[in-house]
Amino acid sequence: MMKRFKLGYDHSVVSTPSERGFEELEVSARKLEGCGKQILLSFTGDPYCGVSPETTTRVLDILLKYGLKGVLHENGIRTWASFEPVIKPEQSLNLLSQVAGFIDHVKIGKINNYKGIDRSIDWQDFTRKAVAICRESGTQFYIKEDLAQFNRDVFLYPSETNVDYLSL
Repeated sequence: MMKRFKLGYDHSVVSTPSERGFEELEVSARKLEGCGKQILLSFTGDPYCGVSPETTTRVLDILLKYGLKGVLHENGIRTWASFEPVIKPEQSLNLLSQVAGFIDHVKIGKINNYKGIDRSIDWQDFTRKAVAICRESGTQFYIKEDLAQFNRDVFLYPSETNVDYLSL
C-alpha cells in the first residue's frame, strides 16, 4: 500500500500505512465495541482516488467488524455524503445503498463536460434508482440542478432540488 502526494513541481512524498497502525486501530475498535462513543475518522485527501483503496477498505472493515458504523449519526451529529461528480453510476448507487440509513442526507450531482463521459450515461435511470434508495431508507437528499434537468418521470419535492434546504 503506497500513496504518492505531489508537492510543488518535481517532489513527491510516499506514504505507506504501517501494519502497526492497522493493529492499533483493531485494538481500539475492539475496546469501543458497543460503548456508543463517537469516532472521528479522517482521511488525508481523497480516500477513493484509486491509488491505495486497500487502506480505506481495511479501515472501514475494522470499524464495521466492531459495530461502529453510524456512531456519529446515532449520537445526533449531522452527517452527510456528497455523490458528485457521479462518474460510474453503478459504483455511486452501490455506495449510496451502503451509507443510506445511517447518514442524515446526501447530495447528488452528475459529472459535467468531461471528455464526453456524461453523454454516455442514462441519467434518468440513475436518478430513478438514486431517489428510490434514498426514499426507501428514509435518507434526505438533494438532487443538483445539473442532474435534475434529466429527470422526466420521478416526482421530486421542491426541497429535494433546493440547494439551501440541506445546508448544515
